[in-house]
Amino acid sequence: EEALAIALHRLRSLLGASDAVTLRNNRLSLNPESVWLDLSAFERLTDRAVATTPEVKRVFDLYRGGFLAQEPDEPWLWPRREWLRSRLLRHIMRTGKLLLEQQCYQEAIELYERGLDVDELAEEFYSALMSAHIAIKQHNEAISVYRRCEKTLGAVWGVRPSAETDTLYYSLRSPK
Repeated sequence: EEALAIALHRLRSLLGASDAVTLRNNRLSLNPESVWLDLSAFERLTDRAVATTPEVKRVFDLYRGGFLAQEPDEPWLWPRREWLRSRLLRHIMRTGKLLLEQQCYQEAIELYERGLDVDELAEEFYSALMSAHIAIKQHNEAISVYRRCEKTLGAVWGVRPSAETDTLYYSLRSPK
């Protein structure tokens, strides 16, 4: 206990704030009231759909890949990495939907493309991306997105796109 108290005192001194680290129930934690944490900022930003370019950019600035990606791949890291990644993907869907509703199609396209950089198997991003291209009459781009989806899903999972994605694609191919 004395060694922990000494180490805690030194850590607080290094951080320059006596309340930067808290000790409760034999657990050390950083105090978010005293220390800025990128993880806390990421959680706050992804709690809601944000449709302004600076906020969207900030989310991606905070999510720099897997949690502690520079550390060796340890099993205890996997749940947190997946939780953050899933949170980002849900945020992209909510924000993208809002952008589409606001008819901010180019911003939605950019967002969904970045989402596919995070998860190339997220078929809902392909569908939404196709919808955004269709809305601004970029039919060739929408077809290209479909083919990329078809190729990726087929190569990785051996499956075809869903009926919903197929319907979007076939709507482009049928005469108007």
